[in-house]
Amino acid sequence: KPNEKDLKLKNKHFTKSLTAIYSLQTSLNFDEGEKIATQLFQLYEYCRKQLIKGFTNKVVIGIRKAAEAIKSILEAWEEGILNARK
Repeated sequence: KPNEKDLKLKNKHFTKSLTAIYSLQTSLNFDEGEKIATQLFQLYEYCRKQLIKGFTNKVVIGIRKAAEAIKSILEAWEEGILNARK
């Protein structure tokens, strides 16, 4: 059974993750880029649901899938920024 310190850390990261996903969802501009905004919203929503499922049901695989999806988006943004600077 996890100790109280581990549970607090888990709760902290869970809350931060959901807050980050909410921020990403609310920053989407559906007026300017409806198609990509819709697709990103769906991806973020998938990640949010996987985090909640993983947290409540202790299903780690969903959390890993969500983390990998977000990591791929981050890498694409980083690559785009580097290419834009060239």
